Amino acid sequence: MPDKSAKLTPIQLDRKIGLLKAGLSIADVAREAGVSRQTAWEVFKDKCTSRRVQEVFARVIGQPVEELFPEAAA
Repeated sequence: MPDKSAKLTPIQLDRKIGLLKAGLSIADVAREAGVSRQTAWEVFKDKCTSRRVQEVFARVIGQPVEELFPEAAA
């Protein structure tokens, strides 16, 4: 089975590591943000934007939104 993390960009890998360190999953972020797992996953993969979901990722990982989602700073 292929390693899914091999398809992640460096910033996405940082997000994944942050979630793992926090003991959380995409589903946990989705629940806290009040969105579907699919929406949280799409924000994680930079396929769509949601400031609310980005803020939950940042809070649980403990990094500023602008570091985890550089396009949000633009």
